[in-house]
Amino acid sequence: MHFEDGTTRYEHLYGHNHHDHLICTECGRLVEVVDVKIEELQGKLMKRYGFSPKYHRMDLYGACKNCRKKRRKTNVNV
Repeated sequence: MHFEDGTTRYEHLYGHNHHDHLICTECGRLVEVVDVKIEELQGKLMKRYGFSPKYHRMDLYGACKNCRKKRRKTNVNV
């Protein structure tokens, strides 16, 4: 899989259910997440707009808890 942070990561497909990703732009940590409410909302949106999807992917980019914590410690010590 190619991500917007420029990193290519590999995921196995066998026995791997659909999931979305949280990606830390600072350390590169990738967290696989499943949220039934998000999936339901995506289904409602597709139905509302008469859209017939083949597949979808959701990747959220930001800073993980550990990186934010490190950043706060660094800023305090400046």
